[in-house]
Amino acid sequence: MRFGWLDGSIYLVHRTQVADANTGYACDPVLVSVPAVEDGLLVYDVLADLTFEWTESPAPPVDREPTPPPESPFDELIGKLTQTGDFALAIGLGLMVVGACIAPIGWRVRRAAERLASGSFTPSPTYVFSQVVLSRMCIGN
Repeated sequence: MRFGWLDGSIYLVHRTQVADANTGYACDPVLVSVPAVEDGLLVYDVLADLTFEWTESPAPPVDREPTPPPESPFDELIGKLTQTGDFALAIGLGLMVVGACIAPIGWRVRRAAERLASGSFTPSPTYVFSQVVLSRMCIGN
């Protein structure tokens, strides 16, 4: 660590906080002189070597019981998406199913209408039935 703003003096370097993983190590305080004298010259780039000593064994790691895998891979996902009494997922899935069922019918009716407009269409009984049903739904008869 560098401290470029320090004035020339003697500094006491000691440890103020200890990380949990390093509680077993002790470090003695050190006096550091800035500037230091090396070969009769003043050196402002001072390196302080701290020595650490092992004092105690670390606490054993906490054994966490592994969580059992869900019975189905989707159980965990569904549990995160929905809560008890929450019908948003059910409504959304229902709308997707309805849309997936209606889309092919609409595509087939549109394709038949295009063929009818081009003159290359012979109506099938299914087409006639769907047109009758659609017209009754729209008109209300």
